[in-house]
Amino acid sequence: MSWVFTTAELTGLQTAQDVHMMDTCTIDVYTDAGADAFGNPNPSWVAGVAMACGFRSDVIDEELDTSNVPIIDAKVRLPIGTTINPQNRITITKRHGVTLSPSRRFEIVGEPKRGPSGLVLDLKAVTDGS
Repeated sequence: MSWVFTTAELTGLQTAQDVHMMDTCTIDVYTDAGADAFGNPNPSWVAGVAMACGFRSDVIDEELDTSNVPIIDAKVRLPIGTTINPQNRITITKRHGVTLSPSRRFEIVGEPKRGPSGLVLDLKAVTDGS
């Protein structure tokens, strides 16, 4: 027998998920100002509106490649319906209501994973200063 959530159950799960996102992040939108003098792209990211999210920075062992180097540095939960472009970045600005200084910026790794109550994104820390 297949078990399927009812519409009311899904709505309840999504509401509970949204209420328990204790961190704040922005979705930073990718833009390209055109090629530089050498023909290379000139990317930048415009910070989006602050939104509630759920941030987790611990990496699970299964998320290591064959060289035992972490593929991801963190995960973030976002509400269902959030629009994500893999070229965008995520900036964590607050953890449990406390402002981070400096904030933490991440690249999105792969596609969002949709569960019954939210989206989960795998993240890799940005270390190039952009």
